[in-house]
Amino acid sequence: MRTPRLADVWTNERRQWLYGEFDRITRLPLLLLSLVMIAVVVLPYVLDFDAETQHVFDTTSTLIYAVFVFDFFTKLLLTTRRLHYLKTHPVEILIVALPAFGALRILQGARVLHVLAALRAVAFFLRAIQLLRSILLRRQMPLVLGFTAITILICAGLVSIFEEDQSGPIKNYGDALWWAVTTITTVGYGDTYPVTAEGRGVAFFLMLVGIAFFGVLTANLAAYFVETSSETPQIGEKLDAILERIDRLERRLNDAPGPTRPDLPDPAGARADLAALAEETAELARSRG
Repeated sequence: MRTPRLADVWTNERRQWLYGEFDRITRLPLLLLSLVMIAVVVLPYVLDFDAETQHVFDTTSTLIYAVFVFDFFTKLLLTTRRLHYLKTHPVEILIVALPAFGALRILQGARVLHVLAALRAVAFFLRAIQLLRSILLRRQMPLVLGFTAITILICAGLVSIFEEDQSGPIKNYGDALWWAVTTITTVGYGDTYPVTAEGRGVAFFLMLVGIAFFGVLTANLAAYFVETSSETPQIGEKLDAILERIDRLERRLNDAPGPTRPDLPDPAGARADLAALAEETAELARSRG
């Protein structure tokens, strides 16, 4: 028995299939990691953390970065058009390449560090938008709505823990849940708000989720209505083509002689069937119009 060669197994079709499956499976995890990474990059520059907390942030950043590097090079390996992939995925290249400029901070000080952090946050935010758009435009709305609901519940739980025994207006999980709903919908009544650094960090993450979700949801609804309106003329054209074919068949049957053998269909019966079909099609066309 001949052992299959690598060329027989690693075909372009199989690579394309693996690429599609890998992209589909990793889409939602990468979205979650992108949102977490934005908070990890930005929060140390807006809030004061002790050395231990900063170490946790740095470790989390390194692990998430490793996941994105793995995703980038795995897709680069699987794709059959590597140059086209590099040209059409600048955000992923930016995410992978930016940490390589870390050595510049030695040369130009903390200012470069701030610029790199801002660029990384923007890159991950753009990546999150891309991932959320791809999920929504593929009509995976139950998955997205489930993710949003879980995010609200988890963030409310975290804030209720962080704000416990504090002087802020959030006293229990009910207050935290109300705050989470008003925050993610960008309403922000102002009657409840976190006062601790940890709670504000959760609030920052929840704001990003709300902005990304509702922005892409609006675009998806607009695309849906555009697709729906564009389908109506196409259906009308198809109905006109069906009616035209029915007319041609009727003319051919009218010109055909009666059956000479008993096993042949009766043209009169066929004409009756075609007439009924034509009437049903015309009724459908009128209802569409």
